[in-house]
Amino acid sequence: MVVELWIGQTTIQVNGQAQTIDAAPFILEGRTMVPVRFVSEGLGAKVEWFAGERKVQVILGGRVVDLWIYQKKALVDGLQVQLDVPPIIDDFRAFVPLRFLGEALGANVEWDPEARKVTLSVSDAPLGSVWSLFHRDLQRSGRSPFPGPAQAVFRWQFSTGGAIDSSPVLAQDGTLYIGSSDGILYALAPDGTKRWEFATGGAIHATPAIGGSGMIYLPSSDGLLYAISPSGSEVWQRKVTAGLSSPLAAPDETIYLGATDGSLLALAPDGSERWTYHAQEGPVGTPALGSDGTLYVGAQRIMVALDPTGSKIWEYRAGSAITGGPSVAPNGILYFGCAEGSVYALRGNGQLLWSFRVGGAVRSTPAIGTDGTIYFGSEDFRFYALRSDGQQRWFYQAGGAIHSSPALGADGTIYFGADDRRLYALTVEGAKRFEFKVGLAVRSSPAIGSTKALYVGSDDGKLYAVGP
Repeated sequence: MVVELWIGQTTIQVNGQAQTIDAAPFILEGRTMVPVRFVSEGLGAKVEWFAGERKVQVILGGRVVDLWIYQKKALVDGLQVQLDVPPIIDDFRAFVPLRFLGEALGANVEWDPEARKVTLSVSDAPLGSVWSLFHRDLQRSGRSPFPGPAQAVFRWQFSTGGAIDSSPVLAQDGTLYIGSSDGILYALAPDGTKRWEFATGGAIHATPAIGGSGMIYLPSSDGLLYAISPSGSEVWQRKVTAGLSSPLAAPDETIYLGATDGSLLALAPDGSERWTYHAQEGPVGTPALGSDGTLYVGAQRIMVALDPTGSKIWEYRAGSAITGGPSVAPNGILYFGCAEGSVYALRGNGQLLWSFRVGGAVRSTPAIGTDGTIYFGSEDFRFYALRSDGQQRWFYQAGGAIHSSPALGADGTIYFGADDRRLYALTVEGAKRFEFKVGLAVRSSPAIGSTKALYVGSDDGKLYAVGP
């Protein structure tokens, strides 16, 4: 896809075909400003306007770019970046800095000063992984840029040799990766056929992470972290310890993962150690990365915030062991659940904002809606929706304990599994949209694909695909 624009002209070229736009690009403080909708849609992106926030959201492939009018901050896949020139409104059109937008979407941007022309080109291949790690993104929001299924339509199932309590991840080419307690990582085509399998020396309970290069980082209960190429060959392995958490692969390819011995490791792409943080208590759970680069992780009953070098910024002691989360909202609020049945909300400085008590342990990582609603399940058989101020919006009564972390579709539909052998889909108001019955408990967390398909594992050893 190639888009060509000329400063001061309303004629553009999209793949060599002339089109007319109703607002011409112009120069502001040395930066080329373009009408965001026309340029983004020319690249094949989806554009949404949120009037209440004065926010523009651009989605291309698996990449999500959020910009606010007259603000020099932006989010790229949840990570905050600073702009030289803010988006503006001119003649009732939203204009954004072209180079920033193009590069944020993965496009190549070229400037011809003589012709005063800008050329953007982007591969026809999807950009970014659709669901590349546990709970989708670095902040563990559980929120997808794509809608999930509206009905419980069975697509296919794939059988492994053991229970599945890890969660599926999806690469940019549509490949699904799922680990099983049989010790094997399976790579599946979008139609459910097996592409390859990779055997480890122990059960796989953690969810793998896909790095920006396509490398798959897989912890196993054999105490090894494996780096596996997209073709299924081992690139390296590193002995760490038994009981590794689901890893996080950062944009700079640093791999973060917690271990039962109380350590949080930061590894380079080749598996060498960058640093290790030793918590006062263990085990260390699954980490999350805030948009400002702060790393958050639970260590027994202590939530810790670390800077990019592994130095502690602050810690907060909860009432019991941290069993769900953390997840981080765009405004920096941190959410996590505990064994005593409380969900905590902490400010970015580690101070308690509020806590909410339910009737059972909270082992699911909270998901965060676009409106700030927090969604999570509990062992009390209930699924909860809380407002950002900690007040309950509603709850839904399931038929079994809920360990599965929820996934949110772009249309607001909420998906989660329960021990009653069901996958549930709820509306944003808490009404049941559908349920899908499987063979045993669903403790795996769902992942949403780009084709309205949803994927989830079960203790019956099967990975299910639901959708049209």
